[in-house]
Amino acid sequence: MHWELSYLDISIAAYLRVKQPDFDTWIAALDSLLAFFVMAASWILPFALLHLALKHETAVTSKDFSAISSWKFLYDGQKNSKGCISLLYHFLFILRRLIYALTLVFFSDYPIAQAVIFHIHSLLTVLFLFKYRPFLDRLEGLTVTITETAVWLIFALVLVYNFDLSPSHSKTVTTVLTACIYVSTTVPSIAGGIGIYIKVKAVLLEFSKQKCTVTTNFGMILRKTGSNIAKKHTEDRSDFGQQ
Repeated sequence: MHWELSYLDISIAAYLRVKQPDFDTWIAALDSLLAFFVMAASWILPFALLHLALKHETAVTSKDFSAISSWKFLYDGQKNSKGCISLLYHFLFILRRLIYALTLVFFSDYPIAQAVIFHIHSLLTVLFLFKYRPFLDRLEGLTVTITETAVWLIFALVLVYNFDLSPSHSKTVTTVLTACIYVSTTVPSIAGGIGIYIKVKAVLLEFSKQKCTVTTNFGMILRKTGSNIAKKHTEDRSDFGQQ
């Protein structure tokens, strides 16, 4: 969802302003106050999502999916077969970006600490995906799992890269890191193309079925009309013969 993707960019911009506030002019002061407001909102949002999920736990884990339809932007395309926790992907998605933004801005002088924090929350996300498989669509679930696994490996390799390595080991780490970055950026695009192909194929198949149905119905109408004409013609000839 677009608002989830924008959340990270907006949060980082707000945290950068909060880290260095400026109240010299009224415009700068307004900008700083707005940054404080956005920062507070960014902290509240993931826990508001968690509260909604727990509040509607009984409804969202029912089989009629009525609550999922009511809160479609939170639960659409996700399973509810493993309890409420299987519907918490968006909460974890936003929480990760909150941790990422805070770590990126306020731990900028501690690269190893950053790498450790990124590695831990990526690992937890991968374990969650393998454990609960929260997506109804298998292609989407596979895509997200592969991408998140690649991201976890990237942070692990970044952590390793901070230590003193021999030139050969450093080159190996760089090669694997580049491959993981390539996978994490390429797989979603490939999956998107496959998804479009599947949807177009389904539409064409449905159109073909409807066309065949129309053709069949039209043929039946023609045969029925021809039969009625022939029957009428036979009756007319019979009446003429009797006369």
